[in-house]
Amino acid sequence: MATYCRDIAEDEEFEKTKTMLRLMRELNEGRRSGEEEGYLSAENVRAYFRSKRK
Repeated sequence: MATYCRDIAEDEEFEKTKTMLRLMRELNEGRRSGEEEGYLSAENVRAYFRSKRK
């Protein structure tokens, strides 16, 4: 039976890698959506996020 011992640095690196992969996946989905459905104007994006802050 093999036992695995990871240190804190390895755990942090693993979490960073998972986070980066999720970000890349989300960015790719946004790019694909923009190409298929059209991109939002910068003003529409600003208005969307302004409404979320309230």
